[in-house]
Amino acid sequence: FRHDRSQPFDAQAWRWDAQGSISGKVMDGYLRGAIVYWDCNGNQVPDATEARTTSGPGGAYSIAAAPSQRCQLLAQVPWSAVDEDAPQTTVGLSYSLAAAPDQFDLITPYTTMIFGALNADPTQSVATADDQLARSIGFTCGSLAVDYQAASSSYTTTCKNVVSATAKFYRGLLQAQPADMLLSAASQQALKM
Repeated sequence: FRHDRSQPFDAQAWRWDAQGSISGKVMDGYLRGAIVYWDCNGNQVPDATEARTTSGPGGAYSIAAAPSQRCQLLAQVPWSAVDEDAPQTTVGLSYSLAAAPDQFDLITPYTTMIFGALNADPTQSVATADDQLARSIGFTCGSLAVDYQAASSSYTTTCKNVVSATAKFYRGLLQAQPADMLLSAASQQALKM
């Protein structure tokens, strides 16, 4: 499921393996109770015919590999999902997240913004979109498309705190937008903030 991140993402050339499964995490703090699914018809709704699963503790999920290269890995975060940074409360408002096109093991507000940037300008690479997003928020610690809460993360405590707080800010933007924000140029506006 990987391509050369320095090259423009070409959905037509993307190869997929319909065997096996993908494991990953949904997070802006680890999100328990998010519906992770392959959106194969582009309607941004987990339909009965599309593979899906629910994230558990630590935001962990495992889902069958994409049945087609047309499918996008999305997460629908219902109001009842729990952000484990505040385990006694729910997220309150529903919102949607997307994995970056070549990184199906992580779904965050950042990968959602990268996804939106690539939909707005498919000639850029995932690495370029990631770098532009990091620069737009003044983040100098590296890629945003990583599990920044993992103990193995190379982020300093300060970097982890900055990226965590900014993820919560982006969650607020996503909760305030219509569901079709994922595929619209609206996510480009968030990159300009």
